[in-house]
Amino acid sequence: MRRFSLGRVVFCAVLFTLPLVIGNCWIESVDSVALPGEIASKLVYFENHKDEYDLIFLGPSLVLRSIEPLRFDEYLRDVGHPLKSFNFGIQGMRFEEARVLTDRILDLHPARLKWLVTEITAMEPVPLRGSNWLSHRSTWWHTSKGTFGVCAAVFAGDEPLKTRVDQMYGHVLHMLLKWFHIGLGKRSVLETPDLQPVLNEGFESLESHYGGEYSEDSKRHQDFLADIDKYNADVRRLAENWGVYARYIDEKRARPWAVRAVLEDVAKLRRAGIESIYMLAPGLHLKLPVLWLQKEGHIPELFAYNNPREHPELYRENMRFDATHLNAAGASRLTELLARDFIRYLDREN
Repeated sequence: MRRFSLGRVVFCAVLFTLPLVIGNCWIESVDSVALPGEIASKLVYFENHKDEYDLIFLGPSLVLRSIEPLRFDEYLRDVGHPLKSFNFGIQGMRFEEARVLTDRILDLHPARLKWLVTEITAMEPVPLRGSNWLSHRSTWWHTSKGTFGVCAAVFAGDEPLKTRVDQMYGHVLHMLLKWFHIGLGKRSVLETPDLQPVLNEGFESLESHYGGEYSEDSKRHQDFLADIDKYNADVRRLAENWGVYARYIDEKRARPWAVRAVLEDVAKLRRAGIESIYMLAPGLHLKLPVLWLQKEGHIPELFAYNNPREHPELYRENMRFDATHLNAAGASRLTELLARDFIRYLDREN
C-alpha cells in the first residue's frame, strides 16, 4: 500500500492548476471574446482608436444616454480647448464593474488620454441574483482583484452575516467560472464576439434606442407619463429638503472600502498621467456618501447635477425619458452644463 505524500499532492495540484492559469491568461490577452457583446463592441472600437481620445466618459446608462461627445467637443473647441472625447457608458454598469473596465482601458496605454470622467451613482455592490446570477455579464469582471474588492465591500455591509457570506460565495463562484471559462465552451477560442457598430462616439439616446420618437414600444416612457404627478412631487420634495438632507453628510459618510477604492483609482490613473473627475447625473437620490467623499477631499473633482435647486431644467418632464434618464433634449442640456463645468475646471487648473 502506497504511503500518503503531501508533496505529491501539492505537485499534482500545481500540475493541474498551472495550465489552467496560463490558458486563462492567454484567452484574456488574445482578444475580447470573454467580454459581453456590448462591452466588447466598445472596447474593440476604442482599442482601434485609442490614441485619438483625450477624455473618456465612463459609467452606466446615465452616461450612455446622457452625454454627447460630439456636442461636448464642439463646446470645448469653440472656447479654445480642442479635444476629443468618447462615451464609454454601458447599460447597467456599476462601480465594481467600472473599476475592472478602467484597468482594461489602461492596459491599452492610450497615448493622449488625460481625463476620465466617471459617473459614481451606483457604488454599493449589486447582489448576484435573478438575471444577474451566472450570467456572462456578471462573470466577465470577476478578476481576482475585482472579486476581492467586491467581497471586501460586501463584508463591510450592514446585512446579516449569513446574507453577506452568501453574497461573497456568489462572487467567488463567478470568479471561478471566469478562471475556468465554464459556460464559454468553444466560443473561448474559436469564435469572435458579436460586435455592434459604435456610432456618435458611443452616445445613444433612449429615443434612438427604442427606434424613434416615443413609440408604443417605449413602455417605460409611457409609464413615466402616466405617473408624472408622483415624479413631480418627488422632485419638489427633494428640492425643498435638500438643505436639511445635506446637514447629514457626515452621518452618511462613505464606507472605508469605498474610500480605499476611490483613492486607489485616483492614484492609479495619476500614475498613468490621467486625472480623475467624478460626476453625479440628475436623479432622485441624494448620494450623500459621494458628497462626503468630495467634502473630505477624497474625490479630486466632482460635477454634481443631482440637485433640482441648482439644475431645475434637468428635472422638467420635457427633459426626461423616465424618472431616471434624460431624453435627447435633456442629454443636450446636460452635455452643455458638463462642458461649461469642464471649461471652468481647465481654466482653474491652468
